[in-house]
Amino acid sequence: MKNLYTILLALLCAYSASSQTVSTYRADLDAVYLALKTTPSYKDQIKSENKKRYEALYQSLQAQQPESSLDEFYLLTRLVQALKDNHLGFYQWSNNNVDQLKIADSTYVSTYLNSNEFKFFPKTNMNVDSLEKALTGKPRNDVEGIYYLGDFLKAGIYRTIKHDSLVAVVLSAKQRIWQRGQLAAIINEVSPGNFEGVCVNPVYKIFEYNHRIKYVSNTLNLYYVWTKFPGETDYTSIPAGTPNYQLKNIDAQTQYLRLGSFSTNNKSLVESQRFYDSVKTLVNAPRLLVDIRNNGGGGWKSSKKYLDLIVKHSKKAQVYVLTNYFTVSNAEQFTLKLKGRKNITVLGADTKGMLTYGSNYGKTETTPSGKYKLYLTDMRDDGNYLQYEDIGVKPDRYLSPDSDWIGQVQAIINSN
Repeated sequence: MKNLYTILLALLCAYSASSQTVSTYRADLDAVYLALKTTPSYKDQIKSENKKRYEALYQSLQAQQPESSLDEFYLLTRLVQALKDNHLGFYQWSNNNVDQLKIADSTYVSTYLNSNEFKFFPKTNMNVDSLEKALTGKPRNDVEGIYYLGDFLKAGIYRTIKHDSLVAVVLSAKQRIWQRGQLAAIINEVSPGNFEGVCVNPVYKIFEYNHRIKYVSNTLNLYYVWTKFPGETDYTSIPAGTPNYQLKNIDAQTQYLRLGSFSTNNKSLVESQRFYDSVKTLVNAPRLLVDIRNNGGGGWKSSKKYLDLIVKHSKKAQVYVLTNYFTVSNAEQFTLKLKGRKNITVLGADTKGMLTYGSNYGKTETTPSGKYKLYLTDMRDDGNYLQYEDIGVKPDRYLSPDSDWIGQVQAIINSN
């Protein structure tokens, strides 16, 4: 992204930097630099020549003079970008952030609409009417186009003159805190269908750095999931309302085991253990479909018992594991432990690629200015997972996004 921002400055309305931004930038930069040096990802990756390059990057950033809050945020993200660690988080934060309660307060909204935060929020210089018209006619599978975040926001995403760079701008919004033409994201295509960049949280209206954004099945994960066709069924994901844990018979020879979370908070562990105890002797069909789509991960305290159960069952049965882009973290590690074993087949789509590091304690660090937070990782790569970071775990067989995945697996089973 290092050349991206220069180009985008010409596309966005200029607004003046405050003296506070200039005076606090270097202190925040130093704080981010020192905090990142404590992480396992820095210690694993920033060595020898990489260390020289990282130090040179830090020195070059020290010489910068940010011209706006967006400029400052982007410059600070450069240190985070250099690490392959998708559990790291970097975002704006303050006690004055917009939130859902404040949006419902008409007095607050009126005050916000007269504030500098709203008036000087980054906004495109393009003719938005012409942009919307041009994007409406884009081909179905083109990443450019009109996107929807439920009924909350409608945005247009378009490529810049630097073809691998894209901008998302708001076209309409349910809430008045958003104005037509305001920035929703600046992202850069690092490989076909894979992006990174600065996104704006649609509720809190703060900048967030997102290292792993993927365009798949007409959806784009700009912090939340934006879709081009909100009325269509997303076959790649688990249907809304599906319980986290479920065991049922699909037919006389096939069982379906849904594992939707490996969360390790106390409540989740109790729920997970209760379900496991209820099914551990009931998994007995000659074919077992294990569905871990949209499993956001957790830890082995929750998942290990299921791993052992599935591996044991695979010695006498065929096991099929369903994954998608929202199979994340420990769920990806879980997939790797199963993939390649006799009688086990992984189907679906690539997982997220966010599995190497993690956080035991959820530690965050606030920069000296109080404007930014870092979510720090403290767990080392204990399974040679770095090769999958950013890439994800690939299935043994991809499924089509155009029809029901359970039905596709059944067809594969029957064909075998």
